[in-house]
Amino acid sequence: MEVHGINFTSRPGRTKPITWLHCILENQTLTAGKLKTFPDFPSFETALKQKGPWIAGFDFPFGQSRKFIREIGWPENWEAFVRHAASLGRAGFRDAMDA
Repeated sequence: MEVHGINFTSRPGRTKPITWLHCILENQTLTAGKLKTFPDFPSFETALKQKGPWIAGFDFPFGQSRKFIREIGWPENWEAFVRHAASLGRAGFRDAMDA
């Protein structure tokens, strides 16, 4: 079975691409194979269309650590956290992370 590990970024580029590790699961052993990088969404979308069957695990940058959230005083409930973060916009969110 093909298994892919994908480290996603919302703004891929040459210096911060989406990374994709191709692995094979055989007899309960997962073997890492080729690492691919995608500097843009079109090349990544093309890779997603590859013939299967395969399965992937994605590392999306959707959250922050619970300790960090408590320290900055943001909502700890996931829905409230997402609403709050979205209300800041991209620039406001980055400013909050840099504070």
